[in-house]
Amino acid sequence: ECVYLCGNSLGLKPKAADTFVMAQLDKWAHMGVHMHFEDPLPAFTCDKYSKSSLGHLVGAAPSTVTLMNGLTVNLQLLMVSFYHPTKQRYKIMIEAHAFPSDRYAMESQARLHGYDPDTVLLQIKPRQGEELLRHED
Repeated sequence: ECVYLCGNSLGLKPKAADTFVMAQLDKWAHMGVHMHFEDPLPAFTCDKYSKSSLGHLVGAAPSTVTLMNGLTVNLQLLMVSFYHPTKQRYKIMIEAHAFPSDRYAMESQARLHGYDPDTVLLQIKPRQGEELLRHED
């Protein structure tokens, strides 16, 4: 037994996941695109099922939260919206062991703006023999 605290992972698979996934795959096989609008769990409104739990988790009203995309997609959207490099400020700080897809998103942003990712990405990692980053680093 262990306590599973890997925050950048899918975590442990819920026991009921296979049943729910197979039900959706079967619905897709029999209904095609119409599955998006039919119970149980219509994909078109899938976000409504978790708004209450998510709101409680972050201390917000369910009407003020939403679930969207995966981390890499959200990072890409964030960078498209806010990364406006200049000749003096163009570096992107990234964890040295970030998911490859997260790294690709950052590299693509550098290229999009005409920069070489090897000079733009500032990889950070803990000091030798340590597990955590230090604020001063």
